[in-house]
Order: sequence, then C-alpha cells, then structure tokens
Amino acid sequence: LDLMKKGIKTDIVKRVLDACLKVGIAFHLYIIVGFPTETEKEALETLDFVLHKEYLNSPGFSCLPSLFGMEKDSPVTHNPSEYGLRSIMSPRGEDLGLGYFFEVEQGMSPEEAGEMYHYMIERLSQELCPFPYNYSLADGLLYIARIK
Repeated sequence: LDLMKKGIKTDIVKRVLDACLKVGIAFHLYIIVGFPTETEKEALETLDFVLHKEYLNSPGFSCLPSLFGMEKDSPVTHNPSEYGLRSIMSPRGEDLGLGYFFEVEQGMSPEEAGEMYHYMIERLSQELCPFPYNYSLADGLLYIARIK
C-alpha cells in the first residue's frame, strides 16, 4: 500500500473492517495482484488477510482480485525506477493502446503474477459465494437482507 501511495496502512484497514463486522456492515475487498516489486510471499499474505474466518462468515462479504495492469501516464510509467522496473514496452502497432508490458528487477514477473492471480481466484472461489463476481447492488442488498 505504501508503494502504491494509497495513503492507508494495513492495520487501519483491519480496524475499519473489524468495526464494520461489529455493527453488521457488509464490505467488499478489491485487491491488486502483481504490483511491481510484490513478492509471492506478500501476495499470499494478502490472500491470508482476505481469508480471515470472521470476514468469510460475515453477511455480504465479497472480494475481487485484479491483475495489475500498467497504463499510460500512470505514476508507475513516469517513475519506473521507483517501482523497481527494468523496462517498459508499449504493444506493437497499438498507438492508441493504454496498456504497457513491463519487466521487473525484483518481485514477481508479470507471468508469475498471472499465475498467482489464477491461484487467488481459485482459492477465493472455494471459500466465497460466487455471486460477488457478478455483483449488482440490488441483488447484493436482497441477498444480505435475506440471510440475516
């Protein structure tokens, strides 16, 4: 979260989620897999955080992982060395494309991150109700109202 400059610490996220649990507020976690410099160990720690039993048992809990994609004019493309990148390549023949390919100096390669992403999807699918991946507000509120 620090390297992403999210402006929040993991311990604060945990406190907020615990407070939501205490008063019965449903929450959705959105996680990014494969941000430059992220290691396999860090990704698995994130998965362990998400798979916290109290979260899994709370009504309406959902989580959606996303594979990091580097986009044009992002902070990462403007400061590649700050994010541990060896190189950034734009797709050939894609002058209008927004995405870039990249190589890392440390952490998971984009290919390894893709494998981790699929592993996370598989693990989360085993633990969570599948509806959050097609989540709509109306369906979600109805679901939460009926399971309480």
